[in-house]
Amino acid sequence: DAAFRVSVVLPHYASRGGGSSGAPHAAAHLFDLSVPLEPSRGDAPLSVLHGATEGGVRVYLLQSDVYFRAPYAHRSPADALLSASLLSRGALLLLERLSASPAALLSND
Repeated sequence: DAAFRVSVVLPHYASRGGGSSGAPHAAAHLFDLSVPLEPSRGDAPLSVLHGATEGGVRVYLLQSDVYFRAPYAHRSPADALLSASLLSRGALLLLERLSASPAALLSND
């Protein structure tokens, strides 16, 4: 009967005015991350927001006006791949920053 803490990391899409989670505009800014990209691009700055805690699930939003402007369906394949990679890398850096050691990690993007 082990209890699990569940957290979800989602992109905060500027075009949806509240993120893919439907989180309100008033999501609280927690801190900023710098995600390394390929050498020619440098690092991508991301803001980490705490969107909500609903039903015991904590929602974190990664915000970038450059990389998370709109959902993937409205982007070129190359931009969608870069955004998906940035979301995954950002989520891993978020875990590190929170000193979290998850028992399980699911990535779906």
